[in-house]
Order: sequence, then structure tokens, then C-alpha cells
Amino acid sequence: MQAATITLAGDDILLYVRKIVQGHTIIDPYEFTSMLNVSWQQDPLGTLRLIFYLRAIDRNSEGPYKHTELQEGLGRKHEFILALKWLQKMHYSVNADSLWMVPCIGSWKDLWYDSANTGLYHYSDTSIVYPLVRSSILENHMNVHLLAKYLPKIRSRSNIKNKRHIRLNTWARGLISYLEWDELQYRRFKTAANINNFIPTNTCLSISESGKIRTFEEIKYLPFLRDLKA
Repeated sequence: MQAATITLAGDDILLYVRKIVQGHTIIDPYEFTSMLNVSWQQDPLGTLRLIFYLRAIDRNSEGPYKHTELQEGLGRKHEFILALKWLQKMHYSVNADSLWMVPCIGSWKDLWYDSANTGLYHYSDTSIVYPLVRSSILENHMNVHLLAKYLPKIRSRSNIKNKRHIRLNTWARGLISYLEWDELQYRRFKTAANINNFIPTNTCLSISESGKIRTFEEIKYLPFLRDLKA
């Protein structure tokens, strides 16, 4: 399903969707967040749905292998991360209720996003993310094997080359402390061969059969919004 087929209340939401399908150009962050502000005033729930749809949207591939065939679920990640930053700042309680959907619709690493290519980074509230990670490990759900894959590695002092490495190390060590692990346990968990030593034998059902949500209609697992005026 392509974004052009979405029908939502709010002229600004529709305007943004049209801009997305026009090409690969990344919209100016200030323009984007300004549009989100107006859209939220018109239709809070519709804006929230659009934010998560951005991550699952089908689009043409980019870069050296660019072609016209639509790639499922690649998403508009840059805008999605900008939207998460905006949501955490402007509507904290809604953001807190919604973060569990991020690994279902996108990727676990969207919760500790730090791009070496664009310089954009956003670490979602660790008071929510760390318990979410712990729950996934203990209950063996929400793509726990992908969680192990995408957790940032711990770098030694000699391998820390920039601020991004420092941020990722700090985040990972914070998680280790929260889980009451040591670095060896953390590294073992990240090794797929050892992951079953950390999780129970019983498994829980994913959010959907595929573990992913791809179409706008499937984004129906939104929590009731406790404070739309936050």
C-alpha cells in the first residue's frame, strides 16, 4: 500500500503525505515539525498514526541501487526519528504510551537511533526503553533475536573515535546497569548462538503474525491517548 492512498482528516497531514510520495527529498526539519504542530491541533490521533506509518511506508530504493520498484517497509526513517523527537518533547505522555510500537513497526534500534551518515540522533526515554528491552528478553517476544542483533556494541577506550561512539557506549552501559548484567553477559546476549541461554523456553505471540505492521490499516494497536492536550 502506498501513502498516496491514505485518507485522513487534516489538510496538513494530507499535504505532508503528498510531499512524501513526490520524491526522495528530505523535508526541512523546521517545516516538518511546524506541520506536525498544526496537524496535531486538527487531528491528534491521525497525526500519531501518520508518524508510525512513516516508518512502515513502502518507497522506492535510494542510493547506488536506486530503481523504480517499491521496497516494502523501508520507510521514511529520517522523518520518523524527527517525529519521535518532537513527540517526546511536545506530548510526553503520548510518546510514553506509544514507544512499545516502535520495534513492531520499525526496528529496535530506532529507539536509540544515532546515524553516522546524517548526524541525526535521538535516544528515546530510557526510563521506558530499558524496561521494554528487559520485558522482551524475559518474555521472549517482539523480535528478541533482532533486539540482540541491534543492541549497540560496547567499544573499548581505544576504539572510541567520536561523540557518537561515546553516546552509544553510555546508552549500552546504562542498559547493562539496569539489567544488572556485566559486559560479558551483554556480549554473550548479542551472540545469536547464546541467546537461548537468556530467554525462557516458552514463547509469546508477536504483535502480528509477521511481527511487522506494513499497511496503514494495520496500525490499529494504538493506545488510548491519556492526554491529547499535553
